[in-house]
Amino acid sequence: MALIKNLDGTLTHSHESGSQTYRRTADGTCYRDKTPQAVVDILERSRKTGSRLRLFLGDPETGRDWMEENDIEGRVGRSTGELKVPLLLARASSTGGGAISDRCIVRIMEGGREVWRHSSYHTGKIEMRESGNPKAPAGVFRDGELIAGFNTVSMAAKWAEFMVGNGPRPRERVPAPARNAAMSM
Repeated sequence: MALIKNLDGTLTHSHESGSQTYRRTADGTCYRDKTPQAVVDILERSRKTGSRLRLFLGDPETGRDWMEENDIEGRVGRSTGELKVPLLLARASSTGGGAISDRCIVRIMEGGREVWRHSSYHTGKIEMRESGNPKAPAGVFRDGELIAGFNTVSMAAKWAEFMVGNGPRPRERVPAPARNAAMSM
């Protein structure tokens, strides 16, 4: 692993599987060079103030939301070492977390309101109908493909609302998405 300072002020981190170029903020946090400046500004503000964010990850070229449901909410922290990258901390008491895929953020919410959105952000067509799976009969589909299955229509609706940013994370236990189960039947 090598960290190289480039003439333009960026950093290149070389490793076994390739290399990645970063921009370093005045405070020393390193963001991937293709991360929009508005995203960097919001993440840095959260890191400094401790505000909680909801991150929507997706394709940075098309703006399509990947509909991730895990590791998407928390406060922003920062790793240590020479290459300090932003981390998502689940709780205020957390001392570590996973690195944020900052280049793949397509939407950000703070305090229940949207603060940034990719210019081409979209989720695809989300609908609920019977899944065809007796173990999880209420299905949530995106563009005709089953992406999650639930025991009740109510749970499917709550999950779908949460996934598109229109509601809180459901308090009831949400079953794991039924993608593979539905495909194997």
